[in-house]
Amino acid sequence: MLRRFSLAFAMAAILAIWAVAVDAKTIAGDYAVKLKGADIFMDRRPVNQPIDDRTTLKVIQQGDRITMEFGAIGAASPATIFKGRTGNGRFAAVWWYKASAHETKVVWGTIGQNRLDGRMIYPRVADGATSGPGWLEVSFEAKRTKPSRPPGRIDPGRGPLVQAPGERLDIQEDCLPFEPRQLQVKAEAGRYLLTDGRSRMKVFPNQAEARSALKTIQHYGMDRHCFVGRPDPSMEYWLADGQAPSGSLAHEDCIAFDPGRLELKREGSRWLLTDGRSRMRLFSDRQEAERALRLIRHYGFTRTCYIGRPDPSMIYFRD
Repeated sequence: MLRRFSLAFAMAAILAIWAVAVDAKTIAGDYAVKLKGADIFMDRRPVNQPIDDRTTLKVIQQGDRITMEFGAIGAASPATIFKGRTGNGRFAAVWWYKASAHETKVVWGTIGQNRLDGRMIYPRVADGATSGPGWLEVSFEAKRTKPSRPPGRIDPGRGPLVQAPGERLDIQEDCLPFEPRQLQVKAEAGRYLLTDGRSRMKVFPNQAEARSALKTIQHYGMDRHCFVGRPDPSMEYWLADGQAPSGSLAHEDCIAFDPGRLELKREGSRWLLTDGRSRMRLFSDRQEAERALRLIRHYGFTRTCYIGRPDPSMIYFRD
């Protein structure tokens, strides 16, 4: 009897999975999101901080598997990537990261015509939580603003990822290619210009920092100088053959960060990028802040490096 029960249970499970798979509606695309709820605190008053906000959502789908990336939410939530499934007119996805599994985030809801209605909840119980212990709970409605796109790479079921280097990046990057072997430093009216003979790439206040930048670029084989927001960029980054610079260099000035703990926090009219320990960068534009966060996750950066501090003349990221 036990064997018959086990077989029946297995058959029921297979049929349930098949039913979900055949009714996995396509929800891929870009969404405008309105949400309401509360940021709930356990260590301060008032206990509830109401949230009435708007953000964005991008959904990538392959079969019944989905990746959902939300923009920043209120003053307490990071832009977060969830991974999950759809079926029978519903969706469910989670954010899970092995370094902070006790802060698992969950999102779920129903699927309508070019619309998602759902809820999101996650705790803040880690010792280093920057917003204080408690949880955030919101309901939302998301309306699709752009048609579905062909699916990108979806995690094959081993758990959702905070970052996924190599996954399709749906951002128009602003990068200038150059040949690192052609770089040279030229004196220019008391300052020092880094150039490839065609472009004025960077100006340094002294020769030592200019020479250090040249050595760093050639050491890592950097061949693209990229920007978020121009003509006055809010962030710059450098790539080597389309990837994060990899390895290390003696006497580098780098600060490691945990990409799994990155979040954007509102500070007045600006947005702070932080991993809960370091104030990494301030942005005056929310869209640029979200773009920077997605780029850092995409390339798998884990260190911010500086040439010349406390007022660095060059900043770069590496793995």
